[in-house]
Amino acid sequence: MRAILILNPKSGDAEHSPDRVAAPLRAAGFTVLPQTGTAEEWIAALRQPADLVVVAGGDGTVAEVALNMPPDAPPLAVLPFGTANNLACAVGGWADAEALAEGWGEGSHRSLDLAEATGPWGARPIVEAAGFGAFAHGVRRADRIGLKGVENGRAAFRDSLRSAPVLRLRLRIDGGEAIPVETLLLEACTMPGFGPQLRLAPCIAPGDNRLAVVTLAPACRDAMLDWLEQPDAGPPPCDCRPARDVAFEWPGGAVRLDDEPLAPEPAGPVRIALSGARVRVLSPPHSRRWNA
Repeated sequence: MRAILILNPKSGDAEHSPDRVAAPLRAAGFTVLPQTGTAEEWIAALRQPADLVVVAGGDGTVAEVALNMPPDAPPLAVLPFGTANNLACAVGGWADAEALAEGWGEGSHRSLDLAEATGPWGARPIVEAAGFGAFAHGVRRADRIGLKGVENGRAAFRDSLRSAPVLRLRLRIDGGEAIPVETLLLEACTMPGFGPQLRLAPCIAPGDNRLAVVTLAPACRDAMLDWLEQPDAGPPPCDCRPARDVAFEWPGGAVRLDDEPLAPEPAGPVRIALSGARVRVLSPPHSRRWNA
């Protein structure tokens, strides 16, 4: 058995060495090819024959690997070494390399849908979500002043939400009639949770071939601020619509694509749609994950 190990040693709060991560897999009989170099190097490694791709890192690392997996690639197993670890929560991450070495043979196979966001920035692939308005502004603020961590991310969202202007959009979902919406944010996502571990899209599950279009009515601003104090206590006070694509005219402002905040984007047409690409994922048997 051959495993390609793509490791971001700086993810999360601890240092991780290739030898330490690879050791349990080698003891279980795997030939492990560690990759800790440039993206060009590990993308080339993904083209080599293998039975498993192990990605050890945070959401950014997992997303980058997922976007570069060849169509005929082996399953992807996630070791969540990051802070939020939304992708691992979505598809089922392994507790550590030892758990993967012991349980990979009984793992379950799942899928992760990929999407594409087209707008004034061009066409960009996304793994987690494309966001507009209050949450995107919070991500940009946190990035600009160097805030890290789940609690800081939630605090930045709260600060942004308090003064977020109302967006007046006409959403065209799955090519249907345009629906007028007043909202403080719009998130088009491929999984229930994103950002600083916020489960704002309970209407979908990973791999069910749908996006979630999340909006927040202005009347629910205070309810969302309250919910953000205890986001695990109950469902969020936002609207969640399942879809395969959503299109609208963007009036301009803060945009984020996955964990990357963009400069305020000018007005223009936007479409977020499933790309048709899927990544196979090997998850722990009976693992808990975000479900619809």
